[in-house]
Amino acid sequence: GHPVPVARQGMEKELLEAQEIEKSISDVSTDASLSRHSLSEDDGLEASSPSVEKPSWQLWCFHLVLYYSCVLLTAVVLSIRSILARLVAGKPATQKLERPNAKLSWDMLTSADDPVKLVREVLPIPPDFPVPKEEFTVTFGPCANLMIYTGGVACCLQRCPNFADIKPKLRFRGNSSGAFIAATMAAEIEMMQLLPEMLSWTERFRNRLWGIIGACSASITEIVWRIFSRAECFEHAKSCLSIGVTTFTPLPGSLVAENFGSADELVTALLGSCYIPVAFEVPQWCSKNGPLWDGGICEFASQGDLVVSPFESVLPDIYPEEPYPKCFSFFPPHSADAVSLFEDGYMDCLRWLQQGAPARKATREEAIFARDFSRA
Repeated sequence: GHPVPVARQGMEKELLEAQEIEKSISDVSTDASLSRHSLSEDDGLEASSPSVEKPSWQLWCFHLVLYYSCVLLTAVVLSIRSILARLVAGKPATQKLERPNAKLSWDMLTSADDPVKLVREVLPIPPDFPVPKEEFTVTFGPCANLMIYTGGVACCLQRCPNFADIKPKLRFRGNSSGAFIAATMAAEIEMMQLLPEMLSWTERFRNRLWGIIGACSASITEIVWRIFSRAECFEHAKSCLSIGVTTFTPLPGSLVAENFGSADELVTALLGSCYIPVAFEVPQWCSKNGPLWDGGICEFASQGDLVVSPFESVLPDIYPEEPYPKCFSFFPPHSADAVSLFEDGYMDCLRWLQQGAPARKATREEAIFARDFSRA
C-alpha cells in the first residue's frame, strides 16, 4: 500500500526495457531463409556493378559469421547498457539552437488540440515545384537523428500546390535514415502526419542512457510496417523507390534495392539500409546477399537531381545554413531543438523553391570525377 520509490521505478523500467530488447533480438530467426524480414531469391536488390554472382559457400559462411556476430555483440553490449542504466541515469539534453524568430515551438505544438493543423496554419505554403521534363530523382542522404530536418524538407515539398501533378515523374532515393524519408514520400504518406510521432520519439529517449543507441530498431520497425502493410502504400512505392544498402563480398560494397516484388523485400531493404551494429539492435538478412548494413557506409555523398542532406560537405541542394552539433546524430536533441530542426528543414526548402530551385548536380558530378581521377 506504500508508494514505490522513484529509484525502484527506474530500475523496473530499465529491466522491462532490457527484456524487450532481448526479446526483439531472440525473435530474429535462427534459420535465415525463414526470417520474416528476409528478401526472396528474386528480390529487388541490384548491384551497382553490371553483374552479381551467386555467393560461394565460403562467402555464405562469412555472411553467417558476420550476421550472428552482430546478434551476439548487440546482446552483450545492450545487456551492459541495461546494467549501467540501473546505476547511472541518462543526461537530459540541453537546448543548443537559438531561434528567436521561430514560427513553431514545443509548447505551441504540445498544447494544441491538433498540432498538424497548427503547423499547416503557421508555416507558409511553398510555391510550385519546377516541373521536370523527364524522370526526376529526389534523394535523401544519411543523417541519423537529423532525420527530423529532412522530414521538414519533405513536408515542404509535399505542400507544393502542384506536387500531386508532378509526383508521377518523381523517383525517391535514400540511404540510411534518408531511406525512411524517401520511402514515406514514395508511399504517398503525408510527412506532416508523422510530426507528432517524430517529436514523441525525441521525448521518449531524451533521458535514456546512450540516447537512441540500441533502441532504433524497436522505434522505426513498427512505423515502417504500419505504412507498408497497407497494400496501396506498397503499390505507390514499389516502382519509384530506390534504397542504398551495404553488402559484403567479402569487402563492403554499395548495392541499390529497387523494383520491389513484395512489402517484405522493401521493408528488409529499408531496415537494412539503416542498420548500424548495436545502434540498430536487430540485424537484417537478405537471402541472396547476406547481412545488410547502413547504406551510408559506402555512399555517404548521395547523388540525384535534388539532394537533401543536413551535411553541406556532400554538396546537397537543400541544407542548413550552419552545421548542427555532432551530438544530434545519435543523441535525441532537446525538445525545443527537435522542433527547430523540423522548422529549419521546412524553411530551407521554402527558400530553395523561392530562389528558383537552384541545382548543384553538376558540382556533385565534378566532385565525383575529381575523386575518381585522383584514385586512378
